[in-house]
Amino acid sequence: MLTRGISMMLTVNDDSGGDRDDGEARMVLVMSMVSLRASLHRGEEAEGPQETPSSGVAMGSAGAAEERALTAYGQLWALYVLCPFFDRLLLGVAGAVDARPLGPGDAVLLPLAALAALLEGRLALGMMLLAHIVKLAMFAHRLPFVWDHECWAAATEVSFVLAAAQGETGVVQRFWPAARAQLLLLYAGAAFWKLNTSFLDHRTSCGTVILAQVWAAYMPSTLALDLAPMVTRLAPFAALGGEVMLPLAMACFPRLGVFLALLFHLLVVLAPAPNFAGGFSVTCASRLILCLPWEAASALGHISLAVLGAALAVAFVRSAAFATFALMFLVTVSAVLASGLQKGSNAGSSAALTRCSAVGTFVYAFVLPVLGLQHMASCSMYANLKHYGGSNHLLMPTGLLQDAFPVTFGSELLRVDKAAGLLAAQNVWTEIEPELATTLLRAANHSGRQFVPYYARMGSLEDAGVALQEENAALPVVMSAFELRRSLAVLRRSGQTASLSYVRLPGDLQTPAEWLAHRGAAVRVHPNGTCTVDTRPCAEDEIALQPPPPRWLTSMLLPYPYALLPGDGKEIHCSS
Repeated sequence: MLTRGISMMLTVNDDSGGDRDDGEARMVLVMSMVSLRASLHRGEEAEGPQETPSSGVAMGSAGAAEERALTAYGQLWALYVLCPFFDRLLLGVAGAVDARPLGPGDAVLLPLAALAALLEGRLALGMMLLAHIVKLAMFAHRLPFVWDHECWAAATEVSFVLAAAQGETGVVQRFWPAARAQLLLLYAGAAFWKLNTSFLDHRTSCGTVILAQVWAAYMPSTLALDLAPMVTRLAPFAALGGEVMLPLAMACFPRLGVFLALLFHLLVVLAPAPNFAGGFSVTCASRLILCLPWEAASALGHISLAVLGAALAVAFVRSAAFATFALMFLVTVSAVLASGLQKGSNAGSSAALTRCSAVGTFVYAFVLPVLGLQHMASCSMYANLKHYGGSNHLLMPTGLLQDAFPVTFGSELLRVDKAAGLLAAQNVWTEIEPELATTLLRAANHSGRQFVPYYARMGSLEDAGVALQEENAALPVVMSAFELRRSLAVLRRSGQTASLSYVRLPGDLQTPAEWLAHRGAAVRVHPNGTCTVDTRPCAEDEIALQPPPPRWLTSMLLPYPYALLPGDGKEIHCSS
């Protein structure tokens, strides 16, 4: 079966020829990949649960049905892992702005993921387990410079490793309920943190930005302009309502919930720059099948529709992320339809693993922002949440440990009025596409710009064709002493000079209007490394002269700044 699939791929690649245009080549690539998957799946159906030389003994009492469910998950997971490779190395483009960064470890991970998708039985399980462990090690090594969706992925991957480590019998029955509980908590956390005053204000909300982009990009211009005032004012509430509905629907009506989640991620993947978060959508789409009974995954039939959909997507959209999402969308929809004919079973499930996974995920999704142990990569993506400097959430405080231990956490706030070099380039505004979206936002008293410190720190904006230019610096910004010390340490280690001017802010100031209005002594850090306060040398305990924060803390916490604009009031601007 494996030989037949590889032969099919080689045949397609040989037929492609050197004179095909880029779109046809991309289509051939994806069609050959998915045709291989389809041939493997058809072979499984033909052979049934009997033993084969490649699969050995059927895995435990769950038999072939459980093995097919594991195969379905493994192939979707492999596509998720391989997606940035297709974009960056084969298609010559960066793809999604939040694509998982490729590194040296991918030389090991990518072959393991491909083998896990192509092999069967014990070999497939072993490769999947090893690939998951390698990916988790890469994730831990890169902390805190990871995307939020990578944290979501790592959560379910830890559960898979724990389920597989208990033996090959019943892996699916242990893993499926644990991962489902995790996904419900992650979606709930993402919705919960949007319950704050800045997100609910259409003049600053990230919900307004993204919906205005999609509205302007895909609606007729006349209709878009006529309905724009209503759309922009209702956007935050529509976005919050939609995100609240997802975990509730997936918990109570899994088929409906998974379908709605797919539509939500389709909206995200269709968003223009700078919010083309295809990495997030692909990550989630590869796992939504876990919210259905595992028997539904084992009942998946031929995926010729998914082959066609992915081929069309890659032919017309220059992004493997979009094509991969299209394939996952159609495969998961077929699982949704199959789940109507399957009755879920809890036999063999592990309550201990489910509880452990749920508790760990709850801590990440809900507790870390409250304690102030995570900002970048937290479960508060696009939420306008104030992680420090006073909470803007309607129900919960944030940054409690930062308030309780200001020295350890470097929680004193600074207003950086001037900066040059990397300090400026990592705190920039970027334009919102298309131009009509900017027009609609400004008509609604929105700034029409987006602050992108997360993207800038991850180094993805330049790859995605968005310039990180010093003249676009979002100055002034408010940042914590912790972040200034961390940034200056990075510059010194790399041999770069630092040039900036900042004002220390009293602790009782908690709104952008108060931060802008404060007048204090200007602390200047000069390119030669010296520091002055007005015209006097800085004291030895001046923040700019302090060592970097402890490594144990910087591996978790990276608090990026708040951008300020003239006329700001109580709310903070959308940042990503």
